[in-house]
Amino acid sequence: MRSSFTKQAFELHSDIRLPFEPKGEALALKEEIRRSLKFLNLFEYNHLNARLITSEKDFFDVENILFYNVGLGAFSHLMLDEISFSLEYDSNSPSNKYTYSYELTSKVTSEEINDVILEFSFELDKMTSDMKPLDYWHALNQGHIKISKLMNPNEFGLSIVIETPEKHRNITSLLKPLIDGLISAFHYQNSVNQEILDYIAKKKYISEDVVLSQLRGKDYTFLGERNLVSMYRDGIKWNPEDEKCTKINMKQIKGLSKTIKVYGRVYLLK
Repeated sequence: MRSSFTKQAFELHSDIRLPFEPKGEALALKEEIRRSLKFLNLFEYNHLNARLITSEKDFFDVENILFYNVGLGAFSHLMLDEISFSLEYDSNSPSNKYTYSYELTSKVTSEEINDVILEFSFELDKMTSDMKPLDYWHALNQGHIKISKLMNPNEFGLSIVIETPEKHRNITSLLKPLIDGLISAFHYQNSVNQEILDYIAKKKYISEDVVLSQLRGKDYTFLGERNLVSMYRDGIKWNPEDEKCTKINMKQIKGLSKTIKVYGRVYLLK
């Protein structure tokens, strides 16, 4: 494992793809990422750009590798207004090698997005780290969606803006349930057992007919049919095709409304 470090950025080079429960060398990689994050200069910068760079053409859940598997507590000291992360292929990288890159910047990202698949918006009464994918899946299904083109791409990008009366201290803690919930809403599932219907209906105080219409709806589910949701322990587990989402930008801005508004765009990558 090799590394380079400044007070604004660091890179770690490894032949290991960081798993959820690392051991041995993978655990050492996780600990080195966490240690390096602590030394980033958080007082001057509020935008974190994270990248996983590799020559390996494979499916990666890039959010899990760069954030969730590292442990979201490692980012809690960073007062961030914006997070960008992406999977980048570099044909010059050695085979089965990975570069973990994290950089703090002061400027706001202004990426030009041209090839939009769909746009969405919805409102929330709250947005906290204990929320589940179900909360965001249901909110998006109740929101507004404008479709530009209905297609199932090999990969896509996702841009999210959160307009909130009070900024969240650690927006990285929102990432996984938000992304899983949003991408789940772009699938449909025809076969749904009664236990799942009962669980979602009770949790969201809606009828089973509404649950079925949301799970089976095909108007904007551009990712197609999938065995999307199943019972797991005392709850449910979502299984979206989130490895297709290889680039994400999420930022929070202060709004005047008492409710939280979430805006987003799904787009094709160049």
